[in-house]
Amino acid sequence: MSRYESEIKLGERYRDTATGFEGVAIALTFWQHGCGRATLKGINRNGEVIDYAFDAAELEVAKTGEAVFPMTIDCPCGIRLAEYTPPPDAPIAVRLGQCYMEADCPACGTHHRERIPAS
Repeated sequence: MSRYESEIKLGERYRDTATGFEGVAIALTFWQHGCGRATLKGINRNGEVIDYAFDAAELEVAKTGEAVFPMTIDCPCGIRLAEYTPPPDAPIAVRLGQCYMEADCPACGTHHRERIPAS
């Protein structure tokens, strides 16, 4: 019986060094001669969510620098309208930065819409 191991962690963000494609690792496969492949779910240039498989050895951890949580929406009039920290098991759309937080200020009536950054 063979034992297969990988440094790839499912649910983490990775970047393929050859193509620059970034996404969240959603699957690992191991081939007959020991080649490990990781499938990343990400967004292509057309804005579509897609899955691509890459050689695991060619992936690097993606440090986007975007995610600063808790995320808040503060109105210029001084009222904090919302605060959000995605849970570790957040849906893939949240982790890819495809979701928004929206809030209306009760004091001035301004509508606020902020993209939740990729985590």
